[in-house]
Amino acid sequence: MDDDPAFRGRVREGLGGLLGVVEAGSEEEFRKLWRPRVFDLLLLDMRLRVDREGLDVLREVFAQDELQPVIMVSAYGDAESAIAAVGAGAMMFLHKHEFTPALLGRMVEAVIEQGRLRRQVAGLRRTAWAGEPDGLLGNSVGIREAGEVLRTAVRGGRVLLVNGERGTGMTLAARLVHRAGERADGPFLEVAGALAEEDRAFYEGRFSPWAQAGGGTLALDGVEVLSDKAGRGVLERVIFGRGDLMVPSVVLLLHEGGRRAGKTARWLGAGDLLPMRLPPLRERREDIPLLAAHFLQGQRAGGHTTARSFGSNAMERLEAHPWPGNVRELRNAVEYGALQAAVAEMDEIGPEHLPGALVAGRQGSGDGPVITEGIWDYRFQVARAELALAERAMREKTVTQKTALARVLNYTDRFTLGRRLEKALVEFPELAVNYPSVAQLFRKGGEK
Repeated sequence: MDDDPAFRGRVREGLGGLLGVVEAGSEEEFRKLWRPRVFDLLLLDMRLRVDREGLDVLREVFAQDELQPVIMVSAYGDAESAIAAVGAGAMMFLHKHEFTPALLGRMVEAVIEQGRLRRQVAGLRRTAWAGEPDGLLGNSVGIREAGEVLRTAVRGGRVLLVNGERGTGMTLAARLVHRAGERADGPFLEVAGALAEEDRAFYEGRFSPWAQAGGGTLALDGVEVLSDKAGRGVLERVIFGRGDLMVPSVVLLLHEGGRRAGKTARWLGAGDLLPMRLPPLRERREDIPLLAAHFLQGQRAGGHTTARSFGSNAMERLEAHPWPGNVRELRNAVEYGALQAAVAEMDEIGPEHLPGALVAGRQGSGDGPVITEGIWDYRFQVARAELALAERAMREKTVTQKTALARVLNYTDRFTLGRRLEKALVEFPELAVNYPSVAQLFRKGGEK
């Protein structure tokens, strides 16, 4: 994705004999090409002429696939741009005016191979993590029902459809089926479910997801974005190839509440599906003590903390929190608390060791401002001050654009300002409740 035709031509010259190259001259063109397909590598321009930063696009890409190999390119070779690109997750930074076609070819080959290795290592780590349970943890009605469905899925013969909010353990459910089934010795691969209707790259080639998961299990994450034809194509290949061990067993992961979740009904009816719903954590609060204890034990086993238990007040905060991020958010909170308790040389995790919103004791549905007085965390307070100033400027000066906000705050580089505010929201997501205008503008990367 680059708005410079001359540079795109140089890329074609450098890679034309090695790989298939698909071009996008704008963000709009990029979205049409990227969302339906799976690419070995993305080359993204750092700054576009339409006043959008390529890092915004990069973050949206990683929100869909955190292991997508990316090279950021820019005509500005300053150190800050390179640090920002790599810090945001790009595997390399390329100065447009300081490369040759031969150098680009070697760089691309190296990044693609490194990206393949990263995916393989990530899959092994997820499967081999010693702290991963052998089943769904909990005694709530919803979890017990989900466990019964998993046992049916292990026996095979049907395609498992896992429905749940993000962070509820959908990928864990897919791995549990894989480990307990007849394909446990084969690979486990999770990929985004966005496919074009005729996406040959998904099925063909030695490095296609279909081939890499052959003889194992393929988890399609986010199937709500699949078209009817693409979805039916996946099911037909699984159903008709059921006797062939080289055809992967498929688990479909459907994000509950997704914008397009309701559009999957037609093609989902084309196969012999086994539906399973994972309830959000707010519907199974009685499972929180068991889950928290499991995550704490994992931290102790890894030598990351000396804490052995939770104080009663800390557990009350955990049980009362709304957990919009579900089990994943709970695990992050426990790991944070375990480290804070270790720093304080405490054997027990107290409420003061928990992340921001939990320290403040926010309870119920999560509505209303977060009380932050008394939190002795320098980075938290700096982030809070910056977000508060930006929120006040947007409200009092009626600012709705990033460029205008930087001008009001007398910040000469709006890109750097944006990165600071985005980083604050990523590190302390609970602050978004206090500063909704800033969160809406910078979390979504929007620019009106």
